[in-house]
Amino acid sequence: MTDREKAIALATDETPVIDLKDNDFGCILCASVRYSLGRKTYMPSLVTSFIRPFLPYLNDNTIWNLQKDISEFRDYGDDCDVQTWTAFLADVRAEVRKRGITR
Repeated sequence: MTDREKAIALATDETPVIDLKDNDFGCILCASVRYSLGRKTYMPSLVTSFIRPFLPYLNDNTIWNLQKDISEFRDYGDDCDVQTWTAFLADVRAEVRKRGITR
């Protein structure tokens, strides 16, 4: 079974199940954050709202990359976007501290 097949295992009722710790899933989340950074649209709010409840379940590499990508970005956009990214970054950093992730 490939990693992708393991990540998307079928439950008994044939409903796809995604392994939240899977590297590919984390990569997709990081890509969505990178796409949304600096956009002055609904995307920053949509992406951060989608990812936030999953933070405790994502692998350390994904959490670290989210923190790195967001903290290194220089222009979050309009004031509402700055608030969105700042609040989300605080949540990501809290997860980093909680786990003791260091690089």
